[in-house]
Amino acid sequence: FTINCPVHGQMYLPQYVKLVVDTFCFQRMRFIKQLGICANVYPGATHNRFFHSIGTAYLAYEFIKNLRRQHPELQISDRDEVCVTLAGLCHDLGHPCYSHMFESFLHQLGKEKRKMAGQYGKPLPAQLEASIRKYETWSHEKASQILVVHILERLQASLELAGLRRDKYDDFILICELIDPPKKELHECLRAGTLKEKWPELIKGRPVEKAFLYEIVSNWRSGIDVDKFDYFRRDAHFLGLQRQFDHVRYMKSARVILDSDREQGVPTISPPEKDRDNIRDNLMELRKTLHRTAYQHKTVKKLEQHMIDILKLLDKTPFLTGSSGQKLTMSQAALDVDLVAYPKLTDMAVESRLLEAEEDFLQEACKEYQLRFLQRKIMRNVIIWTLSNEEENPRFQLPEEDDYLARVLTAYATAVIQASRPNAPEYEVTADQLRLATAKLNYGMGHKDPVKNIIFHDKQLNKRGYDADPDANPHRTKLFLFWNPPNDLDPDICEATLHRLTTAASTVASDLNGDALPDTTPASPMKPKRASATSLDNDTLDAKPPPAKKSRRMLKVQSSCPDALEGLFGKLEQLD
Repeated sequence: FTINCPVHGQMYLPQYVKLVVDTFCFQRMRFIKQLGICANVYPGATHNRFFHSIGTAYLAYEFIKNLRRQHPELQISDRDEVCVTLAGLCHDLGHPCYSHMFESFLHQLGKEKRKMAGQYGKPLPAQLEASIRKYETWSHEKASQILVVHILERLQASLELAGLRRDKYDDFILICELIDPPKKELHECLRAGTLKEKWPELIKGRPVEKAFLYEIVSNWRSGIDVDKFDYFRRDAHFLGLQRQFDHVRYMKSARVILDSDREQGVPTISPPEKDRDNIRDNLMELRKTLHRTAYQHKTVKKLEQHMIDILKLLDKTPFLTGSSGQKLTMSQAALDVDLVAYPKLTDMAVESRLLEAEEDFLQEACKEYQLRFLQRKIMRNVIIWTLSNEEENPRFQLPEEDDYLARVLTAYATAVIQASRPNAPEYEVTADQLRLATAKLNYGMGHKDPVKNIIFHDKQLNKRGYDADPDANPHRTKLFLFWNPPNDLDPDICEATLHRLTTAASTVASDLNGDALPDTTPASPMKPKRASATSLDNDTLDAKPPPAKKSRRMLKVQSSCPDALEGLFGKLEQLD
């Protein structure tokens, strides 16, 4: 089974991979774009989940083969190799149309249902609470596991010929665990020092002696895995970003060592210590670059909000035939992971209906799609606010979404802000016209630095400790506030309203940020240079000044109306 890939070149894979590739559940990924709505902003990014999944399987296959050559004492078997390769192949099997955005769609439906149910002021019945929770907690990983089990059971006889078994350590369970390991529970045991002891309770696919297998496809320790190796390289290629991480070097230099010198040590994949800076600068920072530049671009965020509105309109009518023969809505098909209806949820299936506009119940959704995606009449950007983190502003706390929007509307209605454009008539902005979205720019583990979880080794394969990196910047959050004005609103009124909204939102941001000074200058992409560890000046060497207190982060906001920000910040300076 050979494929020519624009990213990895010739990919040679075992024949059992083709058994899975030639199924409907896998072939449907040809019609799901890897970056979803992002392709409407970066037209070249039309690559799909189908090719990414095969690329991940190829890297998983090459990685496990390399570990097998380097460590014969680990007794990596043919079964282990097949399971790791199939896990890489099937890890995205459960993605619906528009991938991660569809999860946001279901979560918003859950939020709206909870808000409606909470109007009665009573505790929700257990059945209703469970129903709403299904919306709020739905994820494509759960759907992937159901579809993976479905495919493996259908192909069981053929896969057993390839070496898979269902004995003491069930290979079918192992594949599911490799795709979605219990990360939260594993981290808790790691922190408590009981990982080796608790392993049999958490993991059923393999004993703790083969714990390193669980760090190849979906690395629960640090997030460094072949899934990211493929999509970082593939996405950057099709986005036109000239930046990449040398995953081949990583896979060839990685070894397996114990994560502790004590008896409780668990085998883990370890890169050489000399690659520490390379991993941070060219892998972790690359992730942030992709999110900042493409995945969470402001226009992508706007279009995602519009598509969620369109999906809500589509979801009013059942139009997917399920396994029982009944028609299901998109949300019903996803929540139940109906094995007939759910695989039909692809980008192509949705967009073909929206473009054809032949069914009466789709007319409202089709008009909205043509207006937003074809005619490009989209939301306006009020502000983009880069939030302070705990170190920069310990007292900062962002209110809930509804509270924040209410404060913005209250500020908007004040006489001072309405007078910012005295010649333009007033326009009443309603809460349903404002949309709040967040972009979390990090290394993949929220506020934590995943590099701290990596066990490095020296030339003698001895475990090396981690030195704190002052340049590490693992987490930054941006808040987007958009305004969705009526299509027939007068352009002059629209511009004046946007100007006033920007002033109002910036005032609220300044209040919430505390006593931080406003900063409207663009942040420099270059990090400040670290002070040299040595100096030729003896006085400098002898002197040990007290560490400087970290300055509070300045308020950083961007807007489509920079003059509104200038006016606001000028007024604040006068107040000082």
